[in-house]
Amino acid sequence: MAQQALGWMYSNGQGVQQDDGQAVAWYRKAAEQGDAVAQASLGYMYAYGRGVTRDRLAAVRWYRMAAAQGDQNARQALALLKPPTITRYIELGMAVVGFIGGVLCVLSSLEARFVRRKFGGWRQGAITVLGFAFLARAGLAYYASAHDIRYSPNCAAFHVAGRTLLGIAAVIFITVVLPAKRKTPQHA
Repeated sequence: MAQQALGWMYSNGQGVQQDDGQAVAWYRKAAEQGDAVAQASLGYMYAYGRGVTRDRLAAVRWYRMAAAQGDQNARQALALLKPPTITRYIELGMAVVGFIGGVLCVLSSLEARFVRRKFGGWRQGAITVLGFAFLARAGLAYYASAHDIRYSPNCAAFHVAGRTLLGIAAVIFITVVLPAKRKTPQHA
């Protein structure tokens, strides 16, 4: 309890010079010993980047530990950090749409290769790549939804990877798929 109180004093500048780094150190000592108030306070420090690099995943972890011990403030803070349910449905919807698109593209390629016995050219290869880009994007969207990636320090890298995959898919779709669909068969 004394370690938690010392962390609070450093955090608020009460009796000592305000120092968020020291506050985090003292909160951590108390939190690792199971003090729920210190765990919630450490979650707050991570959530707002006070004395540490902002890390929503660590904030959620510390808030969950405090909430498991019955700390109401930690439960409320955890609820504020959670995304709305609609956000999760959107992420899962993106995963399903990407999965279906990817499967259709890959099945189209497999059908061309094995049923029609065409060992197609670069267009079929591009459609295969398009299918795998969709599948990879679907996997990223599902992982993001299932693991609350928005709380991770790697969130930005995740978004860059997702946008890169969508960019690849868009380029292939515009340069390969659309021109192939515009061509009409010649009538003899």
